[in-house]
Amino acid sequence: MINMRVTKILSLLLIFMCINTSAQTIKMAVVSNTENALNFTKGKFFGELAIKYQCVIDALPYSIEFYVLPYARLLKMLKAGDIDVGLPLSKSDTRSEFSQFTLPITSVTIDLYSQKPLNDKTKYNQLTVVFSRSSAVKSIADKYNMMSYEVNGWQQAIKMMAHGRHDAAFIPTIIADGFDKKIFQGLYRQSVGTLQTSMYVSNKSQYKDKLVKQINIETKSCLAALALSKKVNK
Repeated sequence: MINMRVTKILSLLLIFMCINTSAQTIKMAVVSNTENALNFTKGKFFGELAIKYQCVIDALPYSIEFYVLPYARLLKMLKAGDIDVGLPLSKSDTRSEFSQFTLPITSVTIDLYSQKPLNDKTKYNQLTVVFSRSSAVKSIADKYNMMSYEVNGWQQAIKMMAHGRHDAAFIPTIIADGFDKKIFQGLYRQSVGTLQTSMYVSNKSQYKDKLVKQINIETKSCLAALALSKKVNK
């Protein structure tokens, strides 16, 4: 009799927890200027990374309010706790001071473009480099002690470098692949590193611990399923 009562109580608690979780609403913001890498419109993701992010987010047991914001504004709101989650965001020490990085969904290669070959990385500290405002690629510029400048978009960065305003420009390969190839004519390109990319959960989010745990679980599950699907379809 006691065991039956305990079972009923546990069942009711489980039902309550499920209802309570499903009723919770989180605010999730998507970066607006990631070109063909990831875009969000009418409740769906589009772009090269869409299938991975869509898989993870669809599995989360929350009601989600979506926002599309520029890098700088998204990071400011994430730091203030005005949004719970920001994506797609690459890992950086600065961002990790006010939010928690979830398991990597992908790894993004960063390329350096220039008007002449720049193969000697020991001399990078003599160069000025330009890139899109608030991007995590700044960590690579800092690694090489380069003087960095931020502008309002990736294409603007390339154009400023091509016009001689700066020695080099950083741009993620996944973003550059979506541009008209004419913008890169006459330029040299070389890889300078990679950045882990996923989501950041605000330290001020009331759901932080549960949200990070759930995102990590679904990320593992989705990446495994997508890898298996790719293997089967070969």
